Amino acid sequence: MSSKSAALPDFKSPPVVEVVIGVSFKYLKNFTTAHYGVFWQQIKEDYPLFEDHPPLLDPVVGPIQLQIETSANIPLRRVFFVHSQKDYLLQLQPNRFLHNWRKIDDDAPYPHFPAAKAKFDFAWNEFQRFVTNQELGTIQLVQFEVTYINHFVEEPGNFPQRAEFYTPLINWQNTRSTGFLPNPTALAYNVHFPFPENQGTLYISSKHGKRDLDNKDVMILELRARGPIRVDEPNLGTYFELCHEWIVRGFKDLTSPEAHKQWKIIR
Repeated sequence: MSSKSAALPDFKSPPVVEVVIGVSFKYLKNFTTAHYGVFWQQIKEDYPLFEDHPPLLDPVVGPIQLQIETSANIPLRRVFFVHSQKDYLLQLQPNRFLHNWRKIDDDAPYPHFPAAKAKFDFAWNEFQRFVTNQELGTIQLVQFEVTYINHFVEEPGNFPQRAEFYTPLINWQNTRSTGFLPNPTALAYNVHFPFPENQGTLYISSKHGKRDLDNKDVMILELRARGPIRVDEPNLGTYFELCHEWIVRGFKDLTSPEAHKQWKIIR
């Protein structure tokens, strides 16, 4: 599992609005609803806010579809522990641990990947200590994942036609040259890129919609890198660095030079 030597692409004003770093593991059968509260007491000084959410289904890892396992067939909830500054949150369920950075206002700067990963590392270490202290069993890691969500914001009515400014995957003007089809009213696509040596996959998805904040058009570009954790490579940092590299290099490949200027590309 190697990384390219060239420096990664970098932008002064990237359009990223959320970064998620996380792992899936085999279901902790001894984990109960009460343990959410016990863990919260351990991290409450940093994550004082608490939210209940439905559990996430596990995604496909290679040819295997993971399923939510439960004792007594009762699926436990997913809980958000929200940081005091509200821009970070921790998602926990008995077989999944995710840590998010999210942009809470337009002026909030992106903290960059090392800062987001440091927050994950702190919370993950706390959770591992909690599992040990509460005798919940051994954490058996199954999958790693990193997700970047980007928003391209335009005045109302500009998408989906304006999408071709942001990505070479869309070339609407060539389609319009026939003069038959009217302007489209919806746009969505999914593209998958395999890592070498079956190390994982980069999943790209995009769609457009409206921002609740100001009713502006927004095109959402999500890049999610995930793959199986190997027994011979237990270091999570290695997996996350691989994901980060594929996401940022993939983002540059999938977006246009004109958009790069808008986001003030550094390299």
